[in-house]
Amino acid sequence: MNYRTIPERDWKYASKLKSKFLDRLCQRINSKSISILNDLTQTQHDRYLSLYRHIKESDRLIALGFNDWKRSMAFQCLVFYRQQGLMTNEEYDGLSDETKQVITLYLGTDDS
Repeated sequence: MNYRTIPERDWKYASKLKSKFLDRLCQRINSKSISILNDLTQTQHDRYLSLYRHIKESDRLIALGFNDWKRSMAFQCLVFYRQQGLMTNEEYDGLSDETKQVITLYLGTDDS
């Protein structure tokens, strides 16, 4: 098995799902942003600072998972989606056994 290149079938499959994963991450980010803004126990300034830190960290996460989408980075991106809970079990099951094996290896867990 080549751990550097994802099989063509899985590459096409993951490419179709990528926008769903991004949407799920953005939903999480936006929900947390709303929660921060609605926290009346903090001052306006504290909410601003919390929101700023949250957006800064969120930008880092988006960059990790989506800014380098190319076939040579697909395994790392899929691992990220799995770690972040962006990929459902049904979507994960759509990957080939060999790709799931690589993801499991990267995660260091038995993810089957």
